[in-house]
Amino acid sequence: MGIPAYYIMEGEADELSTAYLKEQFDESISSNPKLASCCHKHLLAAKYAIEKGDQVILVLENDVFFEENWEKELALAMKNLQDMKASGYLLSLEDTTLRYVPRSQRRDGVVVYPNSITRMAGAYVLDLQACKNIVKYNSENKVRLGPDWNLNYVHDAGLLNIYWMEPSIVEQGSHNGKMQTAFFTKGGTGFKGRWRWLSRKFYKKHVLYNLR
Repeated sequence: MGIPAYYIMEGEADELSTAYLKEQFDESISSNPKLASCCHKHLLAAKYAIEKGDQVILVLENDVFFEENWEKELALAMKNLQDMKASGYLLSLEDTTLRYVPRSQRRDGVVVYPNSITRMAGAYVLDLQACKNIVKYNSENKVRLGPDWNLNYVHDAGLLNIYWMEPSIVEQGSHNGKMQTAFFTKGGTGFKGRWRWLSRKFYKKHVLYNLR
């Protein structure tokens, strides 16, 4: 699909100076170096795109698991965005929050739907205008709470158009029971953690949101 990929190796928690933490992040994050590092790397991804002139980037955290046929679905999503002439957008690819587009709102041949919040920040697409807007916003406002909430704040400032991909094509390992991460793990791992995730996902995706 021609979407560039970069490994962001710099910006580990022990590399961020106290002065930088206080300048860039709200106190709730500056006192948590691991969370600050995560937020910093999301900002670096946007800055890299601006420096290199990339029209679209795919941002992935290090615990993502793709669904089958994800490339085909993502290609359709990119076509939907192009047909919509979308600009300044973030396309959420994941279902980490187990929130889905209600069946009553879905349309044949359409996998991109507008929303007002992200579904966490484990996997998303940004266009170049969105990258510029995010960097601009955070040059004037400190990062608060976490990377997903920071993106929500950029949206609330009128600088980011958020879309959800339905069906979603990514699960986060720190939530779906497949991975134990140093930063965050929800719901446990192993058989019990995986079963808990799958049962909740089945109910919400195939029952609850199909009734709406």
